[in-house]
Amino acid sequence: MNLVCELEKCTGCGMCSNVCPKNAIEMSEGERGFVYPKIDKNLCIECNLCRNKCPSNVFQATETNVKKVYVSWNKDKKIRKNSSSGGIFTEIAKKIIEQGGVVCGVAWNEEFHPHHILVNRTKDISKLQGSKYSQSITGDIYKLIKEKLDKGILILFSGTPCQNAALKSFLGKNYQNLYSIDLVCHGVPSNKMLDNYLFLFEKDIQNVRLRHKDPFWDYSFVRIDFKDGTKYQKLTIEDDYFNLFNVGFTLRNSCHNCQYANTNRKGDIR
Repeated sequence: MNLVCELEKCTGCGMCSNVCPKNAIEMSEGERGFVYPKIDKNLCIECNLCRNKCPSNVFQATETNVKKVYVSWNKDKKIRKNSSSGGIFTEIAKKIIEQGGVVCGVAWNEEFHPHHILVNRTKDISKLQGSKYSQSITGDIYKLIKEKLDKGILILFSGTPCQNAALKSFLGKNYQNLYSIDLVCHGVPSNKMLDNYLFLFEKDIQNVRLRHKDPFWDYSFVRIDFKDGTKYQKLTIEDDYFNLFNVGFTLRNSCHNCQYANTNRKGDIR
């Protein structure tokens, strides 16, 4: 077997590498820096589990008869300021952890690549705040979530719509102790694109905020803090990385024909 799904449809969700019983699939960097499944033919037993559970192959819209819309924001001004939107994710995450649960969201790693992690302390929720505007590395996160769900641990998962679909497909059944949030997603650039952008500054980076709201909320800013104490801050509408993102030039191919770009999505909170 060479392909899990058509390359144009592959979202890079990483579900196939998690579900393979022989660990024959790894996510490998391909065209334009995006990750795609790479199959080790020496390990593959042709069970087709990856194909049969791939959300791009077996997509089913989640029909929702009753839709409720709420408008809200976090009452804590500091949390709102450090969030890309209104800080509601942080409040939900706190409630989950206060009940002994675990929150799965996206944080920067040391290379400033976004990756999914699990946190069970309220002080670590801040790592998950702020939109990363690049495709997150899922690794073995679906496996780790299933292990905790099977132990009865309460889980909150946050990710793109395709990652939510991947998690639900991987699990194969509904869990009453799982809550999921999917993003209103514009699409994802690759980490290679983000690397190339950050490399242009030729400085050691301390922190990256791709939707900064200081000094005001009317327009968002890109802010990069450097280890030498200096910073770069520019309106997103004036920043090259964001301009390319907004016009769709840097997005993954599957994002241009996203099957989740509607109201019938897999997340509980959308």
